[in-house]
Amino acid sequence: MTDRALTDIEVERLFDRLAPDWRVVDATLADSGHHAVYHVTAATPTGRREVVLKSMPATGGYGVAVEARLQALLAEHTDIPVPAVHAAVDAAAAVDAPTPAYLMARLDGRPLRRDDLGDLGETTVRTLARQLGGHLAELHAVDAVDEFG
Repeated sequence: MTDRALTDIEVERLFDRLAPDWRVVDATLADSGHHAVYHVTAATPTGRREVVLKSMPATGGYGVAVEARLQALLAEHTDIPVPAVHAAVDAAAAVDAPTPAYLMARLDGRPLRRDDLGDLGETTVRTLARQLGGHLAELHAVDAVDEFG
């Protein structure tokens, strides 16, 4: 178990808070990262869903709560492909599991690590750079806050 791993009970408690009508069928810890990120198969009233559960480790911080809000904002105001946020919970005494946490849709594809760039062809890297540049431009054009800082 890594320092970012949750117990099965913690995953269940977070699901009880985030999606009370859903049941965890399978939860697998992501290969890398700082936060507890789980790829989850959930049984829902409308059928099985593949989702991602993200939680802060016990050492805390507010990155996950802010990330959930930013993803929801980007999904609403841009065409940037971000996972839909199904539910989020800030730090709460009522949840006996690491919070903040949120539940998001799982997008098709695979994570691309920095180390992978060397294995991609020049055309693919150029295409990625162009797409990312377009997304950054769209991100900077979002007029969803009154001020920064």
